[in-house]
Amino acid sequence: MGRRRHLRGFLPQPDDDPIRPRAERAPGRSRRVWCEIGLGARWVGLCMALTALGGVLGAVSAPKLARRYGAERCFLVGNFVQAAGLVLFGAVDGFAAACVGGLLWGAGMLMRTVPMHSLRQLLVPAELLGRVVAISWTAIFAASALGTAAVTRVAAKLGAAATLRDVGLLIALVGLVAMVGPLTSPQRRSV
Repeated sequence: MGRRRHLRGFLPQPDDDPIRPRAERAPGRSRRVWCEIGLGARWVGLCMALTALGGVLGAVSAPKLARRYGAERCFLVGNFVQAAGLVLFGAVDGFAAACVGGLLWGAGMLMRTVPMHSLRQLLVPAELLGRVVAISWTAIFAASALGTAAVTRVAAKLGAAATLRDVGLLIALVGLVAMVGPLTSPQRRSV
């Protein structure tokens, strides 16, 4: 029974409309998927679709940007675009801000991922590529699980919006540190 009540909050409700004021909705019928952000299920779906569209746009633009400016700079730009999406998503209220934040996050994620993987294929010898990819994915999945546990605890204390904003700022800080690191070497690599 408890599981059923939990799932019911994720199903679209007939009065799940962020445009209509709450006073005009049927009392007690409004369900929130993201309680702090206040979007209903169908609006979350639209926001997720725009995030996916951002990913497609980032994946399409990444090779062109990497050829023109280098893989390292494309990685850094993607890092800052992703950070801007999270900061916007967490700091600004409203459906439009959530959609733009999702679009930027998706674009930034793929603008980082495409050149990173392409550069790895260029730098790692073919006979070691399988091992390097396996180690890389193992490290990523382990770090993701630990990061998810840590961020969940932080979100329970600070709230979802503040956590999104803070994680976005942390990603931007990582990008700033990377700008003075080996990613800014004078040797330009294109993918």
